[in-house]
Order: sequence, then structure tokens, then C-alpha cells
Amino acid sequence: MVGGAVYASDGGSAAFLVGVDAETGETLFKQRGVPKATLVAVGDKLLVLDEEGALRLAAPGQGRIDELGRAEVLGSQAWTVPTLVGRRVFVRDSRRLVALELP
Repeated sequence: MVGGAVYASDGGSAAFLVGVDAETGETLFKQRGVPKATLVAVGDKLLVLDEEGALRLAAPGQGRIDELGRAEVLGSQAWTVPTLVGRRVFVRDSRRLVALELP
């Protein structure tokens, strides 16, 4: 949750990123362009790990999520939510565990 909204991947076959108003439950938007993903809030930003192993830094905007940067850090089947410990983020797929230091 960032700024009163919950952000998630809907996990359907067409995979949308969605924003939902936490108070009313109203869907704020549905956005294409990212495979099924897991998200974690980092301050007012989001870390988004898609199932193909791309890790994105994103910012919630009006009616969308804006990608600020992306790195291909894993292979396929990256289904586990990123774990943030201090300035380190841990991500994994079906074969590897990777630790990355955030600035």
C-alpha cells in the first residue's frame, strides 16, 4: 500500500497491474505491460518483480504505475515476493537467490 492505495498484479491470464483505493475498494486503474508480478512498497515507490525475472522500481501515478528503472536479475519462474532488509533486496526464482544493494 502506498498513499492510500493498494497496488498488485491481478494474476489473471492477461496480467494487469491494478490500483485499488484502500478505503472504498474502488478499482482506480488496470494497466497492461508487465507480466504477472509481485510487489513490495519501499517508501513511496514500488519494487516489482515479474515472473520472468525483471526487477523494476516504479512510482504510483495518477491512473497508472510509472516505471523508473528495470534490471533483468533472474530467470523465469520468479514468483516469490521481493524481501527488503535494510538497503538489501532479496529475490529468487526456481534456481537462484540474489541479494542486491539499493542506493
